[in-house]
Amino acid sequence: MRRTVYAVRLDTVRYERKLSLIATVDSIESSHGIINSMIDIAEETGYPYEILISTRAPDDENYYYDEIRVISRNTRKRSDGLARAIKLATGNYTFVFDPSISYSLTYADLIYGYINIGTSEILLSNIMGFQTEVVKNVGNWRPLICGEDIDLMARALDSYGVIAYPLGSLTTLDIGQMIYDKSRSMIERIIAMRDLTTAANLKYNDISEMASSMDMDFATYEILMTGKLLSYISRLRPYEKNTNNYIFVMNRIIESYISQDYRRIDTITEMPRIEISSSTRKYLSSVSDLWTMQDSDNKYPRESV
Repeated sequence: MRRTVYAVRLDTVRYERKLSLIATVDSIESSHGIINSMIDIAEETGYPYEILISTRAPDDENYYYDEIRVISRNTRKRSDGLARAIKLATGNYTFVFDPSISYSLTYADLIYGYINIGTSEILLSNIMGFQTEVVKNVGNWRPLICGEDIDLMARALDSYGVIAYPLGSLTTLDIGQMIYDKSRSMIERIIAMRDLTTAANLKYNDISEMASSMDMDFATYEILMTGKLLSYISRLRPYEKNTNNYIFVMNRIIESYISQDYRRIDTITEMPRIEISSSTRKYLSSVSDLWTMQDSDNKYPRESV
C-alpha cells in the first residue's frame, strides 16, 4: 500500500541554522578518524553543530564532549541507528557520513553552499544532507538491514526532490554491491535480499531483468528470489510507485546531475562525478537511457552529460 506523503515547503523558512552530523559505527574506539573529520568539517562551516554517533556499545547515551553525543542501539541495523539519531537531533539540517570514506574539508564548502540555498531538496553526495524535518515528515528510516537508503530516498524524492553533487562512489545506493556482498552468511544474505526487494519494490520481472543484464550467476539469483518470497511475509511493505523504487531514485539523481542542479551550490569548485559498480551500470543502462553515457573508467563526469 502506498504511503501518502504531503509535501511541505520548507525552503522559505529562515531561522538560526544548526547542524546535526550523524555516523553509524561499530565502536567508538575504532572510529576516531571519522569523528575527527566530522569535527573538522563542522568547525569549518562556522555553524553551531552537534555530532551524533550511533554505536552498538552496551552503554546508555553518553556525552564525550559538549558537541559529541554517543547513541547506543541494540541491533546491528544501520537504519535503527539513523532513525534514533534523527529523533534525537536538535539541528535544523542533518548530514549523514559514511565511516568508510575519508572526507576532506571540501565537504565543509559543499555543506555551507547547500545550506545557503535554503532548499527542502535532499543533497545527494558522499554525504546525504537534508532539512531534519524533511526526513521526519516522510517517516524516517525504516528498520531494514539492506537498501534502507533506497527506501528513504524513494519517499523523500517523491515529495521534495534532490540536488545531486556526487564526488565519487554512491556506496549506499549501489544495488550491484548490495546483491553481490559476500561478507554475510547465507542466511544473512537471504534476509538482506528480503529487505532489499522491499526497499526497492522489486517485482519478479525486475529481478529477472536484473539477472539478465548483470549476467547473474544462478546461486545469486536464487538468493535474490528467495528474499523476494520472504518479503511477502515481512511486516514492512514497500513504498510503491509505477516503476521500482531503485530506478525511480537513480533516475531522479541522474536527471538532477544532467540538469546541473549542482551549479546552485557555488561554494565548491570540485567537479562532480558518479562512480558505480559495473554490475549496477549494466542494469541501469538496460532500463534507462539516462544511464548509458559514462566514461571508460565507469564514471559520469560533467563533460559527458
